[in-house]
Amino acid sequence: MTISVVIATYNGEKYIREQLDSVLAQTMEPDEIIVSDDGSKDKTWDILEEYKSKYPSLFHLYHNTGKHGAHSNFKNAFQYVTCDIVAPCDQDDIWMPEKLERSVAALTDEVSLVFCQEKIRHENGKEDIMLHTMPLLYQCIFGEVIPGHLIVSKREVLDVYKLNTEITFDMGMVLYAAAKHSGVGIDYIGCIWRRHEHVVTSEYSDHKTFYVEKIGKWKKLHRTLKMLRKGEKSEVIAKRMHSMHTIIEHFHGGLKEQQLTQYMERQTPMSIIKACYAHMRIVQHQNRFAKASLHTKIGMSLYAFSYPAVYWYDYHNHDSL
Repeated sequence: MTISVVIATYNGEKYIREQLDSVLAQTMEPDEIIVSDDGSKDKTWDILEEYKSKYPSLFHLYHNTGKHGAHSNFKNAFQYVTCDIVAPCDQDDIWMPEKLERSVAALTDEVSLVFCQEKIRHENGKEDIMLHTMPLLYQCIFGEVIPGHLIVSKREVLDVYKLNTEITFDMGMVLYAAAKHSGVGIDYIGCIWRRHEHVVTSEYSDHKTFYVEKIGKWKKLHRTLKMLRKGEKSEVIAKRMHSMHTIIEHFHGGLKEQQLTQYMERQTPMSIIKACYAHMRIVQHQNRFAKASLHTKIGMSLYAFSYPAVYWYDYHNHDSL
């Protein structure tokens, strides 16, 4: 199988050499390294051309011709992939030597997406281990995702972007895998993820926080209904839910999940209540709910009933692509 490493760059001169060197040091060498630059104003493009001059058949450099931003830049890069396997790569991380080899080994006929674990490196030098598990489909609807820099997938996963999705690039990949029940994690720390003041691959980094009001979920439910009565709707959430509905309908066909996304997209008092009920029905069919005590079941049901409104309230017009 052939491997494409896909990198989205923007003003990354400070760390990009270390990341590129870590990709070149992989025990399983990639067949192509595709880089899409989003209009860098520093020396990023000069550095990329330097690497291309050393490895002319390996590096393929492009300027982003679409909408600007990290996620759109990745989607621009994906269109140039020619290999069987796709490995998204941030410009400022460090890959461990066996990241590609171990991830590719875990891909099977039934598994289309593999992700490793990661170590977070803060600017002050502190490091933390972050472990991830594959989210279920309904969890993806509410924003649970595997960071793209940990993912190695089959090229077929990119079919999700033929549907003109208004979601982050890694959410599209993970949603596809969740819909197909084909995503797995491996017990290997394959990446050092830098968190610094210039990070651009996440809307909400350590330095780009947004305020989530610390009030109870029932107050959020009440306030959400009041907001919707006034006609305060989130265009971002509407686009996101419409995209998710389209993906689920195309790749999964789950009626409960489709209903949930439709209710969330409509953003009316009645649709939010219906979304709460639909979410509760989905959660109640999970194994962990069936094995729980009566007391826990009641608590899980109440939480599940309120969660769509809490999510909508917390993210109302705070996120963008």
